[in-house]
Amino acid sequence: MKRVSIHRTYGHRPPSAASPRGALRRFLLSFLFLVYTSVCAFPLPGWKPVYLPFDSLARLCEQGVEEARSPEYRRRVRSLYAIATEHHHLRVLQWRAMYWDAFGLWRTGHADSAAVVARQALAMVDSADYEYDCRRLQRLLLNCTADTLSYFDAYKAYRSQLCYYERVGDTLQAANTCVTLGNIFCQLDETGRAFHYLRRADTLYARSGQTAYRVKNSLNLANALYAEGSKGEAVALLRDVVDRPEARADTAFLLEALASLTSYTDTAAGAGHAVSRAAYRLARAYGHERPLMQASINLGASYLREGHPDSALACYRRVCDYLQRHNDSRLLVPAMRGMYGSFSLLERWDSACIYLATAGYYEDSLRRSGNLSEVYRQESRLAIDGYEEALAREREEARTHRLVAVLAVAVVVLGCGLVCLWFWSQRRKALARRQLQELENKELAARLENEELRFRLELDSKNRELTSSSLMLIEKNQALDELMRRIKDGGEAGEIAKRTVLELRNQIRAHAGGENEWVDFRTHFEQVHPDFFLRLKERFPALTEYELRLCAYLRTGMSGKQIAMMLSVQPESIKKSRTRLRRKLALGAEDSLEDFLRRLGVEDGTLRNGA
Repeated sequence: MKRVSIHRTYGHRPPSAASPRGALRRFLLSFLFLVYTSVCAFPLPGWKPVYLPFDSLARLCEQGVEEARSPEYRRRVRSLYAIATEHHHLRVLQWRAMYWDAFGLWRTGHADSAAVVARQALAMVDSADYEYDCRRLQRLLLNCTADTLSYFDAYKAYRSQLCYYERVGDTLQAANTCVTLGNIFCQLDETGRAFHYLRRADTLYARSGQTAYRVKNSLNLANALYAEGSKGEAVALLRDVVDRPEARADTAFLLEALASLTSYTDTAAGAGHAVSRAAYRLARAYGHERPLMQASINLGASYLREGHPDSALACYRRVCDYLQRHNDSRLLVPAMRGMYGSFSLLERWDSACIYLATAGYYEDSLRRSGNLSEVYRQESRLAIDGYEEALAREREEARTHRLVAVLAVAVVVLGCGLVCLWFWSQRRKALARRQLQELENKELAARLENEELRFRLELDSKNRELTSSSLMLIEKNQALDELMRRIKDGGEAGEIAKRTVLELRNQIRAHAGGENEWVDFRTHFEQVHPDFFLRLKERFPALTEYELRLCAYLRTGMSGKQIAMMLSVQPESIKKSRTRLRRKLALGAEDSLEDFLRRLGVEDGTLRNGA
């Protein structure tokens, strides 16, 4: 057989990738495959799609669980095994095929064989990735081994299944599990709990649209109503059930419903011969011996009520023949009672007494067995009650823990909120303080700028005054020099007496470059450049007063000629004095004397501003 890749649509040859039309076609096919896989392949939640042909067959098995006895179901199972064998690298296909095989065996009455297959499949399941498959196999194994379990163990197992199916949203399996739990409580004579689960199953069937399952669950509800004492409601519900097409489509279920209706009608209404005959005919047509025997007992009871002992005796004798071959305690006492009633009407008292004694004997045996069963049921009820109380305590503790956790989280959140609020308020305060500090700093900077500007203005004003006074002294000295030159020229020309020339020159020298002019200049200079002479003297103590004066004139930016006029010397003397001054200040050939003195003045001003 040709192997088909699971990554391609089954039976489809992909078109050329170079064709845009082929690409569109491939996209549409892939989209349809995804839609089919996610929506159509498994409408019920839980089963993970694995391989489309296998999933389609499994879907048919899921939808046709009532057809497990049919040859068609077995052919589907064989096809599932064939696909699983072909794709043996997919282990999930193998255990799913085994699941449907075991399911069919269980439905056909081979519970032991089904349990063996289910255990083998369960050992193969990867429960981490396929938890739903594991749960379904566990449920099937529970169904196969239910007769070997105690009521308490069965209840715990099925209740765990119910919690899982409700959690994953599998409404159908949850409803089926509710039916099983309801039947367990019916056997324990816990009618209230049985009603709780059966009605819950009815609601789930209605929600999922499973009408056939809902109709069959109505039989369980009718039996529970009858056990509770609501006979009229039970009969009305059963009459509605037997008239439904879903019930008539399943002969075995219809026979069971008719048997219950016959029994309840005989007891409650007193008339059920027509129903009994209809059930008997249906059982004969169905061809299964056990339902036929039950219908024969009901028909025999109907004949006795109508006064036909011969017909009733024939029905009960068929049941006695069946009981000789099968051990069925549920039919034994009714058959013996029916034989006794038939012989009583025929006035065959010896036979009637024999069957009456036999019926009494079996009733005593069943009563003793029933007493033991009642003790066992009582123990099971107590165990289930204890288990429910333990679960309730666990739920209450979990609720308390959740509440404590919520409160703890709320306290932590509240604490964090308060801490955040405190930090936020502190940050706002810090921000306000920073803004206030920045504002104060801006105001201080503005004041400093204003003071610096005022100081600069004052400094500029003093510089201008110093420059102006220096220029005036220079102009005065120039004028005096010019006057002395003219006096000298006049003396040489004989225009002025020599003695007069000498007196005038002495007077002019006395007023030119005098100490008063230097004192005034130094006063103005120190106002503009405070500590200039002090720092210069500290750094260069060998400087003379003349050299300090020369440094002051150079600092104001006077030229050598102007300085010579201020000191009333020749410009060549100023050049020589500059050379000596550079040596004392340790200046290199590339260093400027004026820049050095200017930097020294700037340092003085900086120190003064810092102070």
